Amino acid sequence: GSSLLQLCLQANPALYAGQELYLLMFDSMGERAAVPEMRFVEEGLVKTIMELSASSAAAARARIARFGADCPTWRVYQALQRMSGPRMLVDKTPANASHGSFMRRARETFEHARYIHLIRHPYACISSGLQMFRDFLDVSETTWAMVEQSWVDTNRACDEFMAELRAEQPEQRGQSMVLRYEDFLRDPAGATRGVCEALLGVEWAEGMANPYETSAIQSFEAAESKSTTDQKLLKRKAIEPRQAEKWREVQLPQPLLETTKALAAGHGYELLPDLTPELSWIAQPEGTPAGAPTVCIHDFTGLLWGFRALAPLLSTSGCLGIHASTRLLDGCACMQELAAQYVQLLPKGLWKGGAPVRLVGYS
Repeated sequence: GSSLLQLCLQANPALYAGQELYLLMFDSMGERAAVPEMRFVEEGLVKTIMELSASSAAAARARIARFGADCPTWRVYQALQRMSGPRMLVDKTPANASHGSFMRRARETFEHARYIHLIRHPYACISSGLQMFRDFLDVSETTWAMVEQSWVDTNRACDEFMAELRAEQPEQRGQSMVLRYEDFLRDPAGATRGVCEALLGVEWAEGMANPYETSAIQSFEAAESKSTTDQKLLKRKAIEPRQAEKWREVQLPQPLLETTKALAAGHGYELLPDLTPELSWIAQPEGTPAGAPTVCIHDFTGLLWGFRALAPLLSTSGCLGIHASTRLLDGCACMQELAAQYVQLLPKGLWKGGAPVRLVGYS
């Protein structure tokens, strides 16, 4: 999600918000070069220098090499700021937010730094992160639990850092901002105007409302082989407000951690009730659900195998299945009591405004 905001900022002529730099978390360029994973993202700095110096990739790499292993990363930032001219340099690197010490280093490095904490609904963010690790970084062993813990650690670090800023410098509350990704998607013009005027002190540019119609997208094309930005960014043609509801389409493989729920609630996010062991998604919703899911009841075996092929055809809003269990049967003296147990299983948040429950079964 942060790559789209980065693209919007790049569409403002008063800003330079090119590809991800991966500088802040390192003391020196030698330390940066020693990290094997940098091979996945090293082109971000190359492309930035190419653009700011109007040079080739080879010339940009030569310039980076001339910094030398002992060069502190703050000197590289200094060089980039000079090359940016009157434009304000924006460093949108996800790893910047992964530890509080990195953000504190930004305070030590830059005299008048501004900070944006962009947060996304955990369902969509974790699902997207998992896809990125497996498809873009080719880290196939990454699990939902690993990415979820990263979401918690990163957003908790940001919350704590922002709280430090407010406590230490209450007179400078305008140097930081928290922005929900979904609010940004629903109103990109309003959100980016707020970033420009309330946080950065620059004039808003109309192209920020739809940066795909500007030349800003060219900054995120690969320097040589692979851009460091989200690859999906380059495939889209416009900002899609409907993506703000994408979290509703995510099928959770396991209940969220309590720490995840608490952080999400603190930022005003709605969460769906956890499914009980007897409930499972047989078919996921297609796009943004137009209504409540269909509920499929198990057959005499207590299982749902008979619905696997049929469920995707029943509803575009998805199909939930109810398995049989001795836990539900215990204490039930008749079918009506068992049916009442089944009704209690259903997440009430999926049926709003008194919407009827559509049941499917067979014998």
